[in-house]
Amino acid sequence: MKLSVSTCAFNGLAKEPDGFIYACEKSKFRNMDINLSFVSQNDDYQKDAEKIIEASDKTKVKFTMAHAPFKFNPFFSDEHFNIQVEDVKKAIITADMLGIDRLTVHAGSSLCVDKQDLMHKNKAYYLKLLEYAEKYNIFIMVENISEKIRNRPFDVQTADDILWLKELVNYHPLLKACWDTGHANTLNLDQYSNIKKLEGMLMGIHLQDNNGDNDDHMIPLLGTVNFDEVIKGLKDINYSGPFNFEVHVFNNGNTWPNYRRPFTESSGAEKLLFDPDDELRYLGVETLHKVALYIAKKHDLKFN
Repeated sequence: MKLSVSTCAFNGLAKEPDGFIYACEKSKFRNMDINLSFVSQNDDYQKDAEKIIEASDKTKVKFTMAHAPFKFNPFFSDEHFNIQVEDVKKAIITADMLGIDRLTVHAGSSLCVDKQDLMHKNKAYYLKLLEYAEKYNIFIMVENISEKIRNRPFDVQTADDILWLKELVNYHPLLKACWDTGHANTLNLDQYSNIKKLEGMLMGIHLQDNNGDNDDHMIPLLGTVNFDEVIKGLKDINYSGPFNFEVHVFNNGNTWPNYRRPFTESSGAEKLLFDPDDELRYLGVETLHKVALYIAKKHDLKFN
């Protein structure tokens, strides 16, 4: 496995897509799960990708996997469906340019009569994406989400849901899975048994923590996720994909998912802590790296 970190760990430390690569280079992480949200409705996305390649060449930062944009729920309307498909197509092209072979793509959610309707709508959505992914031999990873997080009914939440979708697309070889520990924790899922069910299909993981209520993206061991069971599951299925941490550290108070309470006019308080400085943000990333190595040592994990 490769130790990896998601782009979101460097929020606030960069603004342009290539800036996240230089920010990562200043940390102890050397492999990244890169968020490709910048391709959304962007005609110049390939120029941004070229800058990212240049930044990667100048640094020691490489890529383990990528995350497609999810700006539009494809089920909201035909227009949203088409826009979202085009955005993911751009992400597939960008992943190929960056030498990345796997791309996380969120399923569409809600706006359905029932769960079966949801799954069949996602079948149509993913078949469109898989047809394009075949041109570049890019694996499309379905990520487990949570109805609790989105606060609406019907979503792809469990290993069984992902396997159901796999069956609906006739077991397409490019459809794989990415397991998010934080999303699963908000539903109090048995993470070990879910991971076990994804044997042979799991190609990515988002390691993050929360207290079971919100999608907080905290550093592991600060919340209630049982990471011993998560890692036991990964070992038992001989998982060899990226050991990837999708964690936010010391965000600006206006940034998802950890919005801070707004200021009241009567207090007259200055915004001295609302937007942490770079020194504190890098300290947070360093702490995340130390926790990652601690977990690896305790479970005798080897990174290559």
